[in-house]
Amino acid sequence: MKLKWNRKCTILVLFMFITVTFASFNTNLFINGKAYVRVDDQVRITNIELVDTELDGYETIDPEFTSDTVTMDANLPKQASSVTYRVTIENNAQYDYDITDILEESYSNKDVKYEIVGVQKETLLPAHTTTTFTIKFTNNKTIVEEDEVYQTLTYNFDYTGEEQTFTVPYTGKYTLEVWGAAGRNVSAYEGSYGGYSHGEINLNKGEKLYITIGKLGTLQQRKQNTGGGIGDAGGGGGTHISTIKGELKSLKNYKDSILIVAGGGGGHDVCNNANLSGGGYKGVGFGTAKGGEQTPNSDTYDNVGIFGQGGNSLYTDKGVYFDYGGGGGGGYYGGDGSPTGSGCGAGGSGYIGNSRLANKAMYCFNCEESSDVSTKTISTTNHSADPISNYAKEGNGYAKITITRKIEDGTEYDYEYTGGEQ
Repeated sequence: MKLKWNRKCTILVLFMFITVTFASFNTNLFINGKAYVRVDDQVRITNIELVDTELDGYETIDPEFTSDTVTMDANLPKQASSVTYRVTIENNAQYDYDITDILEESYSNKDVKYEIVGVQKETLLPAHTTTTFTIKFTNNKTIVEEDEVYQTLTYNFDYTGEEQTFTVPYTGKYTLEVWGAAGRNVSAYEGSYGGYSHGEINLNKGEKLYITIGKLGTLQQRKQNTGGGIGDAGGGGGTHISTIKGELKSLKNYKDSILIVAGGGGGHDVCNNANLSGGGYKGVGFGTAKGGEQTPNSDTYDNVGIFGQGGNSLYTDKGVYFDYGGGGGGGYYGGDGSPTGSGCGAGGSGYIGNSRLANKAMYCFNCEESSDVSTKTISTTNHSADPISNYAKEGNGYAKITITRKIEDGTEYDYEYTGGEQ
C-alpha cells in the first residue's frame, strides 16, 4: 500500500500604501503590494500580470516576480477604483501541497480592500501542476465630509451726517438692507415711519459702495435733510446705497448706480391720525399730498416731491415756503409737502429696481402692496426704533451689509464698522 501525504504552504499578502492628499476630500490612493509564497523551492511563482482595472485604476510600474515574491504598484484615483493581478504558481514537487492559510500583513490599510480569488485556505496544489489566482485591490476609502465652517459678517451703518464708504472685503453674495428715517410727528399719532428695503447682490472684492443714511425729521425743519422736506414737521430722509458718490438727488442722471433705496416718512403736523409712512413702491399720501412713486409726480406745485427729494410744506396763501405744515419724506421720489399752512407731508418711495439685485422686496407701514418683481412691496404693521428686518423704522434711518462666507482655512476674521472706509 502506497501512502501519500500533503505538504503545507502559506501565501502571505503584504501591501503598503500611501495616501496623497491634494484637497479636502481627496480619495487618491497609491498602493505598493507584495505577495509571498512561504514554502520550499519546489513551489514557485512563475508569472504575474495585470488583468483588469475599474474606475480609472491603473498600474504605475510593471509588476515583477521572483520565485517566491510578486511586487505590484498601482494608483487608485477614486473611491471604488481597482486593479486586479493574476499570479501563477507551479508545484514541481513529487507531492501535493495544501494552502494552510492566507495571511495579511499590512500598514495603514483601512482604505484598501483586497480580495484573493482562485485559492483559499485548504486549496490543494497538486504535484506537477500549475495554479493561478487573482489579487484585486480596491480603493475602499470612505468620503467623510468635514463640517463646513461659515462666517457671517455684518457691517452696520447708523446716521452720522456724512456719506459713508464701504470697500468690499471678499468676492461673494451680499445682502443689502436699508431703512428710511421717520418724519417728524408733532401730533404724536402713529405713522410717518420710514420704509425698509432689502436685496441680494454679487460684489467683487475691492468694489466701493456709498451709503447715505436718512435723518429723522426735525421740528421747524428749515433746510432739506437727506431728502426730507422743509416744514414745521420735517420729512424723514431716505436711505440709499449706490456705486458712485453723492446725495440721492444728485444721481438723477446716474440711476444705474443706485442699488437700493428706503423711503422716509412724511412730516406729521396736525392731521389727526393720518398715516404718512414712506417706503415701498409708493409712499403713503395725505389729501392732495401724494406719496413718492417710481416715476415723477406730474403735478407742478412748488410742494411736489422730486427725484431724491421730498417736497417742502407750502403756505399757499403767500406762495412761499413756510414753517407750518409737514415736509415730504425723502426717497427714490420724494413725497409731496403739505399744500397748506397746516397739514402733513407724504411719504417718499423706496427702490429695488436695479437689475443686479435679486431676492428683493420692500416693506412699509400700512401701505399699498405690489407683486411685481422690480417693485415688490409688502405692507406691515410692525415698526421699531431698532433696525429689524421687514419692519418699518422709527427715528433715524439705518443700513446693513451682510455676507455669509465659507471659511477656507479655518480662520475667522471679525470686523466692526468704525465709520470710515474699510
